[in-house]
Amino acid sequence: MTTSATLRDAGLHVVRASGAAILAAELVRRWAQAPADPFMADLVVVPGAGMRRWLGQRIAVAAGVCAGVEFRTPFALEEELLGDDPAWWVPERAAWTLQAVLDEDASPVFDRLRAHVAAAREPYTVLRRVAARFVRYAEFRPDMVSAWRAGADVDDAGGELGDDAWQARLWRGLRDATGGDPAEAYERA
Repeated sequence: MTTSATLRDAGLHVVRASGAAILAAELVRRWAQAPADPFMADLVVVPGAGMRRWLGQRIAVAAGVCAGVEFRTPFALEEELLGDDPAWWVPERAAWTLQAVLDEDASPVFDRLRAHVAAAREPYTVLRRVAARFVRYAEFRPDMVSAWRAGADVDDAGGELGDDAWQARLWRGLRDATGGDPAEAYERA
């Protein structure tokens, strides 16, 4: 089963299906007609390089060639659309901000994280991984991040975070320090 939504003014077609093969068949069907502008590439957002290769091969087998298609990951597309928005958290930069948040907030909720960071040979690497996880949360768990923004310490199913409550508090500290968050940037785009 496929469902399709179109934003005509933006030229955006969103197709959802229960399997990747159905999506590939839908792309081939849509591209069966010659485009109005043969020099305009179609954009396809894929989760990663493996899906990009697979989808390109499926299209090429079905249509004879896969040309005039630009494949992008959600992250690459967001980066292109949002640019270097200061609210956008680049993990390599955000790690330093996370360190400052930890230094300023003496809450015991951070005790386990502080111990982990202190025991690491490279504390920066630990905090960079935390920042990268926060960016992925915004991409893949936007409802949870919205709840965190509203002050709720919940997981993606709406349950209590328990021992992981430090994540929501640290996320809010990073958001306060940067003036925004990736989920807000997605909502604005």
